[in-house]
Amino acid sequence: MILKRVKEAECYSILADETMDIAGIKQLSICLKYVTYENNQTVIKEDFVGFISLEKLDSESITNKIISSLQEWGLDLNKLVGQGYDGASTMAGHVGGVQKRIRDKYKKAVFVHCASHRLNLVLNELNSVPCVRNTIGIIKETINFFKESSLRRIVAPSLTKLCVTRWSESHKALRKYYENFLLIVEALEYLKVNGNKDTSLKATCHLNSVTTSQFIVCLRIIAKYSATIEPITNSLQGINCDLFSANKHIKDLIKYISDDRANNEEMFLILMKDINMYLNELGITLMTPRVSSKQTLRNNPPSSGPEDYYRKSIYIPYLDSLITSLNERFPEDNSKYEIISVHPKYLKQTKKEEFIIQLQNLKSFYGEFIENIEEEGLVWYNMWKEKNDDNMDFLKLLDEVTFLPSIKKCLLIAATLPSTTCSVERSFSSLKRLKTWLRSTVTENRLNGLALMNIYKTYVQAQKSNIIEETIKLFAMEPRRMQFLFNDN
Repeated sequence: MILKRVKEAECYSILADETMDIAGIKQLSICLKYVTYENNQTVIKEDFVGFISLEKLDSESITNKIISSLQEWGLDLNKLVGQGYDGASTMAGHVGGVQKRIRDKYKKAVFVHCASHRLNLVLNELNSVPCVRNTIGIIKETINFFKESSLRRIVAPSLTKLCVTRWSESHKALRKYYENFLLIVEALEYLKVNGNKDTSLKATCHLNSVTTSQFIVCLRIIAKYSATIEPITNSLQGINCDLFSANKHIKDLIKYISDDRANNEEMFLILMKDINMYLNELGITLMTPRVSSKQTLRNNPPSSGPEDYYRKSIYIPYLDSLITSLNERFPEDNSKYEIISVHPKYLKQTKKEEFIIQLQNLKSFYGEFIENIEEEGLVWYNMWKEKNDDNMDFLKLLDEVTFLPSIKKCLLIAATLPSTTCSVERSFSSLKRLKTWLRSTVTENRLNGLALMNIYKTYVQAQKSNIIEETIKLFAMEPRRMQFLFNDN
């Protein structure tokens, strides 16, 4: 069913990522992104099609595996217009990576670095601010301390671990930690007095760490912007999120944080109200670290008081690091994705002469796929120059191009280009549930069959009788391995 829909689509993109299963075998998960029609509506699909076991992890071997698998599934590789991977050099390398090797053979297969991975890298780069790095480390250790023992969990509030691979869960964990901070301190004080020797010792260490002025200030700042980034992270993981939507989300985020940076004094005063509330509840006085005349290992800006010190030493560097990383990871230049220039938002910012050059570049790149693009492009340009509604995603724009087939194909390509690889990441959860210690030797065919049934359980339930009948037929076609005492001969 999935492969049939992909074959009928005008074009498709491939999404891939690898993980290790319980048996220590590297599994490459493959998903396909394409545009199809359901109930007379245009929809974007990101469908899992299978796991591929990898014997070698070099880019050439992975490339050959991907291409041979697509050919085995009967897909036309000339329709491949996009590749979506993480930023690992084996996959994303511009000299000898998988994406480059595939592009050398199939020119239209443009590579897109997963936006969710890039956003996660931005958050990791915040660790360059020492106090932020230390605060995150203390939060992790405190949560692990409560999770280690069921007796500790009883006295602690419900907390979520800072998961490395589940990006939304990390933001949720930081938010819940901040919201339950006073209960966490109360639990640590209780365990310090009533716990056994080991628990009491660790509770004392954690209590001393989380009740400092610097930790509480950092916690409030991190919690605020983590809560701001959380809905962006969730939006990027949506199947309908295309490159235009992803860029729009990131631009809005950069603008929001830049405004806070421009009004840092006012914004920090708002944060200080919450910080002072916690400090008063815990009986802590806001203090600055000890200052030395020859200090070199700690940020020591001139300040008029504790609030001014923390604004200059933590808040401003945190915002600067966040804005710089976002601009580096999500540059404004989208020239390598020239196909999105047909979007009205970018079209209106382009002069007619420049747009004609872009159309010519698109024609030389995609060839006969969009053979009449220059003439139709000028009609499209004139049509949108007078309109104001230019914030539609590519999927909605498809309704506007019924009489412009080449522009429609451009929009289909743009909608098909992968913005993230989250669908691939989600298939890893199914792999973990299916390939366990008791099923560690399951063959690749059976693993893929079970994975497809697990991921598309709704469809399986709806077509249950047909699937059972087809499965019985397949088993009946296989030769029996059981040896009988007598046979027909």
